[in-house]
Amino acid sequence: MANLCELVAGTLTEISIPRSMRWIPRGMQISYLAKAATGVTATGTFPAVQEEVAQDVVVPVVVVDQGGTRVVHADITMYLTPRKPDS
Repeated sequence: MANLCELVAGTLTEISIPRSMRWIPRGMQISYLAKAATGVTATGTFPAVQEEVAQDVVVPVVVVDQGGTRVVHADITMYLTPRKPDS
């Protein structure tokens, strides 16, 4: 489940940040809320970011089973920085 949350947060960050920014994961807080007895779906939410400013961004990810029960919640902190100009 933790790997799934990391995959969702990383993919969401990559497609959501401006091209002038880069990112690296900085940390994760994860809560296992219930046992998943079926397949699961993970959904993340990406907040607004300020372009060209180094910042921590928390990407929340929720995992639900096929019955809609929340089985995991993760807050993944991403460190965003401006890309270095090409030399």
